[in-house]
Amino acid sequence: PQPVEPENFAEGFSRRTLEVLEAARALKDRLGHGAVTTGHLIAAILEEEAGISRDVFWDINAYPDMFVEEMARIKEIPVPGSGYWFDDLVGLVIERARDGAEALGGGPVEPEHLALALLSLAEGPAAEILEEFSMDREDLKAEILAHMGVPVEECPDWEHETKREKSRRIRKQKAKK
Repeated sequence: PQPVEPENFAEGFSRRTLEVLEAARALKDRLGHGAVTTGHLIAAILEEEAGISRDVFWDINAYPDMFVEEMARIKEIPVPGSGYWFDDLVGLVIERARDGAEALGGGPVEPEHLALALLSLAEGPAAEILEEFSMDREDLKAEILAHMGVPVEECPDWEHETKREKSRRIRKQKAKK
């Protein structure tokens, strides 16, 4: 069966984000994998011409082909049980990116939000590759936020935030509107 996507999946995404997700899908297909993982996603983010994330990574000599080569070593990535074209960690990245876009001004989800959400994960192919090449996720996150003109403390701390803290933060965001 062909992988599918959730209903209203693209809602709230910028054109740039849709292009990045399509590039990640194309990479998955090119490598013969059954699902987009965080490794495919980070490679696609770094290939984006206009991206802040690309500039931040390229400044430390981290290029998309590094991630593509590492992903090419993985022989098989099955279609997830969900039937979606992306794995559960990418689903979490998308959820956090939506949350991040809301927390950082309420505009559409941009590739930078995807990158920040991706950097919040300590597991998955992207995190493993970052670690393998000695790239610090927190430093990268801080650099991306600095380029966005956003103080680090305004970005949700998904890794350490409790459910209570998250619901309090979301209530505050809604009250600001």
